[in-house]
Amino acid sequence: MNKKVLLTLLVRQSGSTNVLLALLLFSCTLVQSPEAIAAPAATPTTRAKEMAVTVLHQDSNTFGKSDLFISDQAARFVGRKGDVIITTSAPNWRIILFSKSKNQALVTSPTEATKSSLGIFTSPLNVQVAQKKTVEDQTLHVKLLTFTSKGDQFSTARDAVIFQERRKRMVLDSVLETADICTVTPPVGRFINWVYNFSNLSGVPISLRTRFSDHTSETPYRTLSIEHTTKPFSFFADPTGFKAVANRLDVLLSDDATTTLEDLWGSPREGDKEKSKHR
Repeated sequence: MNKKVLLTLLVRQSGSTNVLLALLLFSCTLVQSPEAIAAPAATPTTRAKEMAVTVLHQDSNTFGKSDLFISDQAARFVGRKGDVIITTSAPNWRIILFSKSKNQALVTSPTEATKSSLGIFTSPLNVQVAQKKTVEDQTLHVKLLTFTSKGDQFSTARDAVIFQERRKRMVLDSVLETADICTVTPPVGRFINWVYNFSNLSGVPISLRTRFSDHTSETPYRTLSIEHTTKPFSFFADPTGFKAVANRLDVLLSDDATTTLEDLWGSPREGDKEKSKHR
C-alpha cells in the first residue's frame, strides 16, 4: 500500500490528534521501500598485484646456496611511482618480481640498507612500470632486460636455453646468448649481477660454474647453487668482466669444478665451434 494512503487512513481513524500525527510522520520517515534504498557509493580501491618473489642475499666475497632465498611471498605495488614493498630478513639483498599472469620479470634494487626487515625498492624500471600502468605492459620474456645499478645500465643474457639429458645428467644444450651484453666493462673488482630467467626446471638443484677474466688474468671458477622451485625464477652470476662472459657459461648438475661440457658431451661439434666465436 502507498505510504501516503496509509498515512491518510491512520490519521482519519485516530481522530487526527497532533501527537499521533507527529508520531506517524516520524515513523514514515524511518520506513523506506526497498526500491528507495540507494546503494552506497563505491569506494575506489587499488588492488595489489600478486607477484612471485625471489630474494637473493648479495655479498661480494661469498656466493652459495645458503645465500639464496626463494619465497612465495607476495609483493605489492604501493605508494608513488610503483614503489615495491617486501618483507625479508636478509641484510643485503636484491629482489626479482615475476608476474603470475605472464612469464615476465622485474628487477629492482634496494635504495639503502634498512634498519628493519622492511625494504622499500625504487628504481627507474619501477617508474617506467608505473607510467605504463600495469606490469603486464612490460615485455621482458625472451628479450633483453635492462636495469640500473648505481647509475650504470646493464643487460641480461637471453633466457633461450634448451635442456637435454646426457650421460644421466641434465645439462644445457646451448650456452646462453651473450651477443648483446658485451658492451660495458666495469671497473676491476666491481661486483656485477647478471640475471638469467628459466621457466621450467626438472626439480633438482643446478650449479652455475663459469670462468671469468679481467682481461689480464683468469679468475677461478665460481659456483652458484640454486634451490628447485616450480615457479619461474632467476639467479645471479658475478662476472668480473663483461666480455669474459662471452667465453663460455657452463651450467650443469655437478659441483665438480673439473667437469666441463666437453667432458660430458665430448669434443664440440664444428657448428658449436662457429657459434662459440660469437659468444
